Amino acid sequence: MADAAFAASVDDLWDQGVADWQRALRVAAVAGLGGPSLGGVVVRGWAGPVRDAWVDAVSSFQSPATPERVIHPQVDDGQLLGGLALGETLAQGKPVFSSGLLSAAHLGRLQVRMAERLRDSQITALCAALDEGCHRIERDGWSDRADARFLVVAFDESEPDEQSLSRALQERLALSVDLHRIAPSVLQLTRELLVLPSAEERRVVSTRAAAMVLDDTAVHALCSAALQLGLGSLRLPQLAARTAKLCAAIDGKVHIDLQALEESVALVYTHRAQALLPTPAEDTAPVEEQNDDGADVPPPPDQDKAESAENELEGLDPDALTELLLAAAQAPATNGLLDSLVRNRRERGEGPSGRSGPRRRSYRRGAPATAQSGSLRSDRRLDVPATLRAAAPWQPVRGQQSGKPVRFEADDVRVKRYNQRASMVTLFVVDASGSAAMQRLAEAKGCVERLLAECYVRRDQVALVAFRGRSAELTLPPTRSLVRAKRALAALPAGGGTPLAAGLSLGLDVAQRVQRTGAVPMLVLLTDGRPNVALDGRGQRQQAAEEAERCARLIGAGAIPWMVVDCAVRGQRFLEELAELGSAAYLRLPRLNDEALSQAVQNYGQSFRSARHAAVT
Repeated sequence: MADAAFAASVDDLWDQGVADWQRALRVAAVAGLGGPSLGGVVVRGWAGPVRDAWVDAVSSFQSPATPERVIHPQVDDGQLLGGLALGETLAQGKPVFSSGLLSAAHLGRLQVRMAERLRDSQITALCAALDEGCHRIERDGWSDRADARFLVVAFDESEPDEQSLSRALQERLALSVDLHRIAPSVLQLTRELLVLPSAEERRVVSTRAAAMVLDDTAVHALCSAALQLGLGSLRLPQLAARTAKLCAAIDGKVHIDLQALEESVALVYTHRAQALLPTPAEDTAPVEEQNDDGADVPPPPDQDKAESAENELEGLDPDALTELLLAAAQAPATNGLLDSLVRNRRERGEGPSGRSGPRRRSYRRGAPATAQSGSLRSDRRLDVPATLRAAAPWQPVRGQQSGKPVRFEADDVRVKRYNQRASMVTLFVVDASGSAAMQRLAEAKGCVERLLAECYVRRDQVALVAFRGRSAELTLPPTRSLVRAKRALAALPAGGGTPLAAGLSLGLDVAQRVQRTGAVPMLVLLTDGRPNVALDGRGQRQQAAEEAERCARLIGAGAIPWMVVDCAVRGQRFLEELAELGSAAYLRLPRLNDEALSQAVQNYGQSFRSARHAAVT
C-alpha cells in the first residue's frame, strides 16, 4: 500500500512538472514572438539544464540573427552604457568612445544574470531604456543617444526569504515563469510540446498582432481587474493588452477573444497580484438562450471563427467580463497566486526582507559602487580604469603625444567604493533571577534557536547575557551556529537577586565590541521586576535602580537599538520609564512564549533595518 501511495505521489509530481514545463514553453513562445514590445520576462530558477533549455526555447521563436548580450551585477557603467574606450584612447592619444551593452542588444535579447543583485544605477538605466526605447550617454565628456529596444530576460535567483528583483524593473517586464519545480527529466518532452514556427509564420503572427484592436469593454475590464488585484500601474493593462494580441495571433485568430484575454491576465497579473478576491459567483456567467421547450439553443454550426470571437465579447458587459478575468487570475491552473501574494508583500516591506544589516559605504569589500575622486590612503584602492578615463580627455591639453606615457594629476585619481551590508547581532539580556527565571530562560533559549534557524541566510548572529545573584555573565558569545547555541544554553543556572545594572552594563560592553567589528548590535532585555542588587554586589534597591537608569541612558546615547520586554503579570512602571530614558521600545509580554518573542524581535529588527536603509540611501 505504501508503494502504491509513493508511486501515486511520483506520478503527481511528474504531471505537475509536465504542466509547469508546458506553461513555461507557452511563455517562451509569447516572449520570443513579442520581443521588445513586452519588455521582458522574470525567470525564477537556478542555473541548470532546465533554465538553459528554456532560454533556447525563447531563441527558437526569434530570428537566428537576433543579437544577444549578457550583463550581471559586476558590469560597470562604462560597459553597460558606453563611454571612453581606454585601449583605443591610449593607443591613438585622443579620446575614442564606444557604445555599451544596452545599445548592442538593440532589437535583440538582454540576459540579466543575478538580477536581484543589480545596483540602483543599473536598474535606473534598464528602466529608462525600457520606457524610452533608447538610452542617453552623458559621461567622460561625451554626449550621445543610442537606440536600445530589447527583450529583457531577468534571472531572479533569490531564495524565498531574500530580497527579490526590483519592483521598478518587474513592473516593466510583462511575463514571469517559475522553473523551480521542473525536473530535468521533463525536458525529454520538449519536442512533443514545442512546435517551432517558420520565418513566414513568425511574420504572420507579428502582422496579425499588430492589426488587432481591443474594444472599450476589454480595456475597461483589464483596467478594472488590475485595480481589484491591487495593481495600480497603468503599464500593466498595456502589457496585458499586448499579451492578449500575441496569444490570439499565435493561436491563429484574427480577433481577440475571451480565451486570449483570460490567458493574458493569468500571464501578466497573477504573479504580481497584491490582493486576493473571492471567486466570482456562478450566476455572473452569461445565460445561454433557450427555445420554447426550455432546451438550450446550440450555436450555429460552421460559424466563422472571427465572428464567434466578436460575438463572445459583445455578449458581455464590462463588469461581467471583469469577473471572468478575475476568475482566470485565480483559477487552479494559476494557483501560484497565494505564493505570489506572500512574495509581493515581502517586497513591499510587510514581512522579513531577508537582508542583513543596513547598507553602508566601504572602501575594502562589498558590492561594487561608483568610483570616487580622492587621495590614496592605506584603506583605499586605486580604480585604474576610472583613473585612466578621468585623465584621458585632458592629454591634448597637457601636451601629451601619441605613444608617450599618460600624464596624470592629483584630480585624476579615482578610488574604489563598495556597498556593504553589515550583519546584525541580536543580544539577549535575560533576567535569570527569581522564581520565574526558568520560564524566561526557556523562552529565551527557544527564541535564540528560532532566530538562528531563520536568520542563517541573512548571516545574522545571536548572543545571550544572563544576570542573577550579584553579577552578569556572557553565556553565549555572538554566533550564528545553532549547534553551538544549543550546547551553550543546555543548562543555565537560575535564582537569586536581580542585578539589572550589571546585566545592562555587560550588554552595553558586548554591543560596543560588536560595533567595533563593523556589525550592528540590537539589544533585547527580558525581565519582570525591579533591580535590587547594585554594581558593587550590595543589596541596595535605590542605588541599583539609579545605576540601571544610568546604564539605560548610556545605551541610548550610543545609538544602540534596544527593546525592553516586560514579562511581569501586571507590568512594571519602572521598566516603562527605563525604556523611555534609554530611547528603547517597550513591550509587555505577560504570557511569554518563544514564538511571540521571536516575532516581536524580528518585527523590531525589520523596522530598524528599513529606517537605517532609508537614511543611508
